[in-house]
Amino acid sequence: MEDDWNESPHRDDMTNEISQTRSMKENLMEKITSKDGTTIAFDQSGKGPAVILVGGALAVRSHLKFTRLAAHLAPHFTVFNYDRRGRGDSGGTPPYAVEREVEDLETLI
Repeated sequence: MEDDWNESPHRDDMTNEISQTRSMKENLMEKITSKDGTTIAFDQSGKGPAVILVGGALAVRSHLKFTRLAAHLAPHFTVFNYDRRGRGDSGGTPPYAVEREVEDLETLI
């Protein structure tokens, strides 16, 4: 099995992706305060036009698919990978409403 990995044509691509993912995980978490006082946690990486990764209902920024996507985009964009309110390291000030989520995005921007 070890020999198969060493001979794989995708080995360097995978090794680079793993390295970038580790770098994303090592980023220091930053926090901002939304309009209603809720703390929003995020990671920022890369350089270029801004891109904000918005996860689904149960998603957190530390999930491997988001850290990989952020690492993939970081060479071309400034990536903001954040925890939506009530998830991960972000606060959960009620009431929950779409308008509050929009305010959170406005704060990130």
